Order: sequence, then structure tokens, then C-alpha cells
Amino acid sequence: MTKIPTAEETAMALAEETAGKARSLLRSQGWCLLKCEALDGDTIALARNHPPLLTSERERIMHQLESIEKISAVYTETELKILCDNPNPGLLHEAKKVGAELASPP
Repeated sequence: MTKIPTAEETAMALAEETAGKARSLLRSQGWCLLKCEALDGDTIALARNHPPLLTSERERIMHQLESIEKISAVYTETELKILCDNPNPGLLHEAKKVGAELASPP
């Protein structure tokens, strides 16, 4: 008998697939776009920070991302971890949308 996956199992499988695709894009082009339901469906850009981007790479990527109007914020991998580890990611996201930089507490 075939087991039908639960909604939670299906969501986890989709999240793992999306994470794998994002990692691949970060390695190959240095950035990717993610539509994030946890942030009210906003589209965010994720820019690689490991290995560090050269200044010229960072400038090229930022120029590409500026031309995409639907992006609500650009996060580095480190900032995305800070956002996900926070109990109120929506508040941090709103701050990021107006230009804040996210940093771990000292």
C-alpha cells in the first residue's frame, strides 16, 4: 500500500528542493530570488557571502537586482539566517525593506 504524504511532509520536501536549487544558484551566479510566504509572499533576493564575493562581483549582482522591481529586500546568507532565527522575522523584514542591515547581537 502506498503511503500518502502528509501536508507537513509535502511542505518539507518542497522546502528541501527549493533550498537545493537556491544553493546551486548561489554557487553558480552568486544570487537567487525567493518568494517567501512567511514574509507575506514578498520576493526577496539572496546574495552569497561564502565564499565572499569580490567587490566587482557584488557590484554586478547589485546592479542586476536593482533592475528587478518586485524584490522587497536583498539579504546575504548571514542576514537570512539571522532573520530565520528571530522570533519576529516580519519585523526584521520590514526594517530591511527600508534599508536596515541585519547583524547578530554582540
